[in-house]
Amino acid sequence: HRLILTFLFIIILFGRPAVYGQRITDSLRNELKKGHVDTVQVKLLLAFSENQMFSNSDSALHYANKALALANSIGNTAGSIVAINKVGRSYWSKGNLKDGLRYFLQSLKMAEQAQLPEFIALNQSSIGLIFSGSGLYTKAIDYYKNALPYYLQKNNYERIAVLYNNTGKGFLNMNQTDSAEYYFLLSDSVKRLHNINLPITSFNLADLYF
Repeated sequence: HRLILTFLFIIILFGRPAVYGQRITDSLRNELKKGHVDTVQVKLLLAFSENQMFSNSDSALHYANKALALANSIGNTAGSIVAINKVGRSYWSKGNLKDGLRYFLQSLKMAEQAQLPEFIALNQSSIGLIFSGSGLYTKAIDYYKNALPYYLQKNNYERIAVLYNNTGKGFLNMNQTDSAEYYFLLSDSVKRLHNINLPITSFNLADLYF
């Protein structure tokens, strides 16, 4: 197990931005101090799944399923919820919106039953992506707005900027340019104020204006 954990840990740290890697490092260090080796392995598998999400969705799905199996075996409810979300994200990244939605809804239901607001918000924003990809922009915006209060409460500025951007994109797709501009500018303001790397907002503003 130690060799596998070390191997995955190195790949994740060198395959993701420094801030993301540090966030994972701190979380895993805390779990290791508690002696939760299996929990650490679940988190590593989840992080590796996310790392592969847009370069190799089949690999992302593979690691998400491995994380899910391990989380289920040790009764790690939070790990199972996130793993199911990662399975859904893997299908979404492959363009399989139907299966993506099915797993997001399953993960959302579990998060609601466990009363875990972090993962409720995670799945609400994920479901918004499905509806956006399906051309159901009003429903997508509703889900983005439902997810937003949690991230505002937690000062998670990266997620706030992303949700503002996604909401603006929904309005742009409906040719509601005033609302699109409003949310794109909110996203741009948050990312500049907090030094967030989110170039898509600039691209969307350019698309809006030109």
